[in-house]
Amino acid sequence: MKKVMIIGARGTIGQAVKNELERDCHIIEVTSSGNGNTVDINDSNSIKELYNKHNDIDAVICTAARGIV
Repeated sequence: MKKVMIIGARGTIGQAVKNELERDCHIIEVTSSGNGNTVDINDSNSIKELYNKHNDIDAVICTAARGIV
């Protein structure tokens, strides 16, 4: 079974992608806060830590976005 990381998994699009793929893939949900796998997409060290923790994934899907003010 393929391992797919979804960054932004709790958002509207992230949930739809997760629902579509979870029948055929092991989903690793990543969010900006809360318990579990978190990442700050504005911080390269946070991204590196995430990839070091999950270095055996088959695909990454990013549905996360931050508005720039």
